[in-house]
Amino acid sequence: MRNPSDAVAQHLRRLKILCGAILAGVVIFAAVVWFLLTSGAVTPSETLPSYLATLLNLAGLLLIVTAHFLPRFFRRPPEEGPEEAHLARHGQVTLVTFALREAGAFAALVGALLTGQMTGGVAVASLAVFTMLLAWPRAEQIFPAPWSRP
Repeated sequence: MRNPSDAVAQHLRRLKILCGAILAGVVIFAAVVWFLLTSGAVTPSETLPSYLATLLNLAGLLLIVTAHFLPRFFRRPPEEGPEEAHLARHGQVTLVTFALREAGAFAALVGALLTGQMTGGVAVASLAVFTMLLAWPRAEQIFPAPWSRP
C-alpha cells in the first residue's frame, strides 16, 4: 500500500465531512419521525394499505444491499495510474453508496411516518447508519491491496 500524500489526506477530510452530513441527515430525520409519531402531532392515515410500510422497508433494504455491491461496477483506474484518478473514483463510489444508504433509510422512515409502524423503519434506518459507519472513508479504500475485494 502506498503512503498517503497530502492530497489523499485532504480528499479524506473533505469526504468525511460530506459523509458525516449524510449520516447526520438520517439520524435527524429519524428523530423527527419519532417525535412526530410519539407526540401525536401526526396521525397515520387509515386509508393507506397495511402493507405500505413493509413495501417501503423492503425498498430501503434493497437500496442498502445495492450500495454494498455497486462499487464493483465502477471502473477501477490502473494500479500505477495517477493518484487523482484513484481519488476521483473513491469519491464517486463513496458518495453514491452513502446516498443509496440514505435513500434506503429515508424510504423506510417515510413508511413509518405514513403508517405509524416505527419498528421496521427504525430497523432499516439503523442498518443504514451501521453500514455507513462500516464504509467510513479510509485511505486503504483508495489503494486496496491486490488480494482484497474491489
